[in-house]
Amino acid sequence: MRFLRCTLTAIVAAATVPMIASTPASAAAHNGLPNGTLTKKTLVIGIDGARFDKLGDAVMPNLDAFRSAGMTAPSNLQGLPMADTLSWAGWSTIGHGVWPDKHKVMGQSWDTNQFSTYPDYLTRLESQKPEASTLVVGTWGDITTQVFGSAVDLRVDKGDDAATAATAADYLTNGNPDSTFVQLDEVDGAGHSYGGASQKYLDALEDVDTHIGTLLNAVTARPSYANEDWLIMFTTDHGHRDVPDRLGVDSPWPPTDYQGHGYNSPVERQTFVIAKGTGLTGGSTRHDVRITDIAATVLKHAGVTINSAWNLDGKPISNITPDAFDSLRPSLNSAVDEGIPSSVKGWTTTAPSGWSIDNSAMPTGGATEWRGWSFATDEFWTNAQLYQGRETNVRARNVFAVADSDEWDDKSHSSGQFNSTLKSPAFPVSGSTAILSFASHYAIDGPQTGKVYVSYNDNTPVLVKDYTQDTNAVEKIPLALPAGTTNVKVEFRYTGTNSAFWTVDQVQIATTHKSLVIGIDGAAYSALAGADMPNLDSIQAGGLTSQANLYAQPMADTSSGPGWSTIGHGVWPDKHMVTSNTAFGQKNYAQYPDYLTRLESNNPNVSTLVLGNWAPLFDENIFGAESVVDLRVGDGDDETADNAAGYLQHGNPDSAFVHFNELDEVGHEGHGPGTPEYEAALEHIDSLIGQMMDAVEARDTYGVEDWLIIATSDHGHVLQTGGHGGNSPGERDSFVIAKGGGLPANTVRHDIKHVDIAPTVLRHMGVTINSAWNLDGKPISDIIAPSNADPFDSLRPSLNSAVDEGIPSSVKGWTTTAPSGWSIDNSAMPTGGATEWRGWSFATDEFWTNAQLSQGRETNVRARNVFAVADSDEWDDKSHGSGQFNSTLKSPAFPVSGSTAILSFASHYAIDGPQTGKVYVSYNGNTPVLVKNYTQDTNAVEKIPLALPAGTTNVKVEFRYTGTNSAFWTVDQVQIATP
Repeated sequence: MRFLRCTLTAIVAAATVPMIASTPASAAAHNGLPNGTLTKKTLVIGIDGARFDKLGDAVMPNLDAFRSAGMTAPSNLQGLPMADTLSWAGWSTIGHGVWPDKHKVMGQSWDTNQFSTYPDYLTRLESQKPEASTLVVGTWGDITTQVFGSAVDLRVDKGDDAATAATAADYLTNGNPDSTFVQLDEVDGAGHSYGGASQKYLDALEDVDTHIGTLLNAVTARPSYANEDWLIMFTTDHGHRDVPDRLGVDSPWPPTDYQGHGYNSPVERQTFVIAKGTGLTGGSTRHDVRITDIAATVLKHAGVTINSAWNLDGKPISNITPDAFDSLRPSLNSAVDEGIPSSVKGWTTTAPSGWSIDNSAMPTGGATEWRGWSFATDEFWTNAQLYQGRETNVRARNVFAVADSDEWDDKSHSSGQFNSTLKSPAFPVSGSTAILSFASHYAIDGPQTGKVYVSYNDNTPVLVKDYTQDTNAVEKIPLALPAGTTNVKVEFRYTGTNSAFWTVDQVQIATTHKSLVIGIDGAAYSALAGADMPNLDSIQAGGLTSQANLYAQPMADTSSGPGWSTIGHGVWPDKHMVTSNTAFGQKNYAQYPDYLTRLESNNPNVSTLVLGNWAPLFDENIFGAESVVDLRVGDGDDETADNAAGYLQHGNPDSAFVHFNELDEVGHEGHGPGTPEYEAALEHIDSLIGQMMDAVEARDTYGVEDWLIIATSDHGHVLQTGGHGGNSPGERDSFVIAKGGGLPANTVRHDIKHVDIAPTVLRHMGVTINSAWNLDGKPISDIIAPSNADPFDSLRPSLNSAVDEGIPSSVKGWTTTAPSGWSIDNSAMPTGGATEWRGWSFATDEFWTNAQLSQGRETNVRARNVFAVADSDEWDDKSHGSGQFNSTLKSPAFPVSGSTAILSFASHYAIDGPQTGKVYVSYNGNTPVLVKNYTQDTNAVEKIPLALPAGTTNVKVEFRYTGTNSAFWTVDQVQIATP
């Protein structure tokens, strides 16, 4: 900790006046501490100057029991020249979550601090959750006046550890803090006065263990403890030398016994994180957790999303994953040429699986440990030679790769310079861009080079980074992937002659095309506007929105089984065959796999994720079998959002599907769209969407990633009363909202359907859509391309309200005025009949289906937006002159060339009595020729081959329909394509 003040702590008898933040969380509940609001609570206890290696020597039953139930992670501080091993830097690193080269507290002064850029974690918590109650109690006054800022609700400075522990315990038991930091100072005082190897130092540790017991008992004594989720952590700001301070004695360099701490010896740099809470394994030991991780871990536990823009060095512990280098720890060796005690096993030149070291250009000889790239631990490598900057390798974790030409050169070798290359295995990639990231500490001290190369699909390596200056950072290098790239390899090439070193760790490659589909079970599109949903609104503002009505019986129920199958597999229920929640036995997933399965089949190296709260998603493999999709987790909505946020921010999924179910449950409880209960449930879902969006945007690589975000639902609900499965407008009421992937912002469409989600994701992820898959959906980018505009859709602005149909006037959805170039021949139509349907008309789903429910109109799923319809059944519902419905829809001339063409159109032909439906084509205006004669029900996209007579330059199409109170024929998306 400090040089001088520590020996004086026993003299201080009175506490200073507590400092209270000007904006408390709520009305004071206990001695100036606002009443907390969170059930997830945190307590961090800092033991100033506690050496990790002495914790086992002292009798500390309270801490020992805690460690048995929690995780222990020994680690080391930075050293000079980054910062002194003093309390100023140590507590700043712990409280602010960044190393001293960012927070800039490096010596015995606060004047250079960058706390405005890197606030302490309690200040961040207050900023994100002002309702939280935050508390700091410390023995060293600077903890409350400098380390933690004025936004903290209550900061209490006490004069000795007993008073600090008693005060904190009172607040913990009788108050209701959400996040508490307690600093105990007197172990450091004992180290300064008597030395870290003294019995007095052990006595001080044993005294602090009593205070630990007081604090832990205070937590468990809380009346609400059983209903709370506590994360408790212990740490220290530095270690101590064996001997007491010798102030006033001239200090040699490097210092040996001048003072208790402040320099670079192993015992001064000792620190630790000991933690107990949800997800932490009892009795476990880790070597990849650093003191910078405390702030991020507390914030995550409190429900705060870590924003990548904060540029923290730390990570939540739950999101720290071992890398390939860490697997080497059990096989590390003792020193050969270095003078490091044999008990310290910390190096190897054997690379982990998939990695290799090319030493073909290395001279023979030199220090054995450092001949070429090696793998080492901090405690081994830094002690090869102190005070040469190795102690500042703070961004590496556990085992890291190191090329140290300086240490290698300390032993004789043959002529030539250090020249070694570290080579990675192949990293799988997809799409057009990726990010190469790694922790890098490159130090220059003479002629040397450090270069990073990548190779795409094993082609010639390309230079992507050339070091010309000292660097200590996590690198993020964007990569432009050549077309067809499926893997990337990385090479780290280092040369030097008695120069410095280069360390590399946590090497990762992340693809930048990502997708997230959010499924909101039972969400009716019409209900979204009435709810306060700022997060979904933000997605809509940044992308496009399309109301998308579902099918109904006789095709399928408006229920979750058919709904999610349609969304996941990209085909309508008449193909995937899940027609109800009890019809999974007839599912046709083998022929029509879900998009995650197709994605994995195209590239098994992608990372896929399914999270949700409806059992058949997993039991019936709607979104991929467990053997195919990388991770599937079922849980409640809040837990699903928590899990999703964690994976999205700190993992690296390429394509994720997240399902929320509890809105649907509200609908089933009798609270449908239009009720306060349904609206409140929607708003809660929106908060969970916000949590996930925050996580995506907080990703370290978000700035260079292209995220496709899609929100949708599987069905709606009956208005007011709730329930679904039938044919009512409310039950069929759904939507597709999509943002990213090059889609336009703030756009409303009427031609995007549920089946389009699967191919849109696949296209975004670099998968070519194969026509042999026979998908019903299309990538949204194809649908909205101007070249694919359907002329029928141009009629939407001029559609009319009902005349003879009993449909509300607010629904404008029909016209008999054909678009430019098209015409309707009603010369054979009788007079009269229903106005809307006299001859071919143009209509929308929401208008036409509501002319009469439950007659099959709801199954017209392959039409989009405005379509052409000949409905003899509805026309016949009103009196008319003698004769049958007889009308012909005529196209403009389609230009063609060559000898063949394909006529395609979406066709729904339903038979219910005497009727005819025939398609004719004419070549260059000659006599029309019959090319299709309907004799059975059809619901498909027709593709009719045409043999073009020689010299044909254009083709016209006629759709001739006759019937008497029979059924209907719809036609849409009429195209003629030539090879």
